[in-house]
Amino acid sequence: MLDTEIIQDALKHGSISERKLKTLSILKTCDNWKKVTPIGLIDHRTVLTSYQGILVELDKRAYFVRRETMLALKGEIRWNITRQIRIDQ
Repeated sequence: MLDTEIIQDALKHGSISERKLKTLSILKTCDNWKKVTPIGLIDHRTVLTSYQGILVELDKRAYFVRRETMLALKGEIRWNITRQIRIDQ
């Protein structure tokens, strides 16, 4: 339920809360990267970590893909995403 809420907030309002961002699982590996649907770019820093990457949907679940993973898959996947997701405190 939290995943659908995150996806709906990102698509409808263009923002998600920092608390929800911290609960996202990080997608490192996937059997079929072509099933991954990009939602928006995230560039946010907290006191402890930095979130630079993309918010994606896979099988109706929300995930965070790090920038390094995006760049590694750049040859195989065209992300074509320009929407910036704001992070609300």
